[in-house]
Amino acid sequence: MSSTPHHDVGQALAYPEPSAAPLWVGTYHGSHDGERAVVTTTRDGTQSTTYGLECTCGFSQRHSDPVTLDRAAWRHTHPTLWDRWKRKARGLRRSARAQRTTVA
Repeated sequence: MSSTPHHDVGQALAYPEPSAAPLWVGTYHGSHDGERAVVTTTRDGTQSTTYGLECTCGFSQRHSDPVTLDRAAWRHTHPTLWDRWKRKARGLRRSARAQRTTVA
């Protein structure tokens, strides 16, 4: 049996290029608007803002700092009382505005 390599000695080995696909960083489970929500955070070195988050509700954001990304993802899946109140007030204003336009 021969112990020679399967390639020419003068030929350089070709290594695969690193994947351009985003790297999974974390998952946050929570809820907002009375529905379950899952936020997935990723790191993509090809983008100018390397860290991103995507929620099952369709919300997405990009950040350059992983700490800011972590805080945004946590707050999106665990809204504070103030966040919930602001969202409810916006909804009430929209419904009141819609009622005024249909009556007039």
